Amino acid sequence: MNSILLLSEVFQISLDKFIKGDIEKLKKDSYRTIILLLIVIVLIIPLAVLFHWYGIAVSVFLAIVTLFYALRVAKYEQKYNIQTFKEILALLEKNSNQINDQ
Repeated sequence: MNSILLLSEVFQISLDKFIKGDIEKLKKDSYRTIILLLIVIVLIIPLAVLFHWYGIAVSVFLAIVTLFYALRVAKYEQKYNIQTFKEILALLEKNSNQINDQ
């Protein structure tokens, strides 16, 4: 947390503005990961049955894109020392309340 404070001082940006961008990205990436994961789970067998190897290739591509967004979410979790989804929700709620108060 100290490094975030130091960076906000170096760039002369308030802490809320500094973190707000990350929180918005975390929220978008979390939703993208969930939606893509559901799409991969639902479509993997129908694509493989209908289009054979092409369907499998599309499924693998969707899985790779899903993994990309999941890794971005994991990076944010590591940056803010978040362990559970409950903590992610608390962080999002806390920052949205701080932003609305301003």
